[in-house]
Amino acid sequence: MSLPTRRSFIASVLALTAAAAARAQVGKPNQVVTLIVPFPVGGSADATMRNLQPILQRALNQTVIVENISGASGTIGVGKLLAAPADGTTLLFAGPSESILAPLSMSGVKYKAEDLRAVTGIGATRLVLVTRGNLGANTFRELAERLQDRSKPSLSYGSFGIGSFAHLAIEDMKMQLALDAIHVPYKGAGTFITDIAGGHVDFGVLPLIGNVVDLIKSGKLRALLVTDTSRSPQLPDVPSLAEVRELSNFDYVINGYIMVPKATPTAVVKTLSVALNTCLAERNFRQFMEGSGAFPAAANEPSEAERWYKADIDRYRKLAKAIKLEPS
Repeated sequence: MSLPTRRSFIASVLALTAAAAARAQVGKPNQVVTLIVPFPVGGSADATMRNLQPILQRALNQTVIVENISGASGTIGVGKLLAAPADGTTLLFAGPSESILAPLSMSGVKYKAEDLRAVTGIGATRLVLVTRGNLGANTFRELAERLQDRSKPSLSYGSFGIGSFAHLAIEDMKMQLALDAIHVPYKGAGTFITDIAGGHVDFGVLPLIGNVVDLIKSGKLRALLVTDTSRSPQLPDVPSLAEVRELSNFDYVINGYIMVPKATPTAVVKTLSVALNTCLAERNFRQFMEGSGAFPAAANEPSEAERWYKADIDRYRKLAKAIKLEPS
């Protein structure tokens, strides 16, 4: 389930009015707010948060800094958040990989998804099912038929690691259609993208951001399906999930949230939500997200963000159980 991306003009105006009226700070007077990005500098998540930072700073009327704490599939950054006081002065930008899937797949992770609270849904990124450019499968049906043909050697699919969304999505597809494929887990997205573009692995799902679109347009990757209910403006000729009858409930997108520790007081969460909705209403920020391949969320209350986050938790846990995923 992806975050809603449209609301009425009135709702946006109300959000802006509330934000302008509030101007409430979090923590102690003039305390710095730290926004943790659990990824390296220069990536899409980092760029998004650095575009959000000055808007959030104005909305809260206090200094906001972005801190990149990468490593261990984002879990070090999550741990830093959970070790901080639950007063709203430390925030985290994260999706299901760091908050939900890491505790399901990594034995060293001691937190669980419920230790985090979603304040605001920021946006979502579509996924695209791709093959290496010279595989010879030109449509989703052709790929599925090839994967069902046990008389031929098994194809390989790559992912960002065991328990990653790229792993679970393909396992879901395999279960639905009784497909045969060998999993090749990589340590992160970069190496996987390089290898599939170089023809060393056969297929997989990738987020529709960064250089993925360029690799598709160059022919190094062939896009077969966008895992959303509508076609992507970046790849208007690639079918959407709605056009593929063989799969059900396969609308995988990566939802991104601003999160705080569960113990953060409700009043603080509300203050942050009002400020973050000001960011979501900012035209330049929305244009930046759209230009990077993501789609920004509509204004949303903490109760809505929590409902979406819980839906993510339920979905990925159910799928992890179905494929017998165990922490390692």
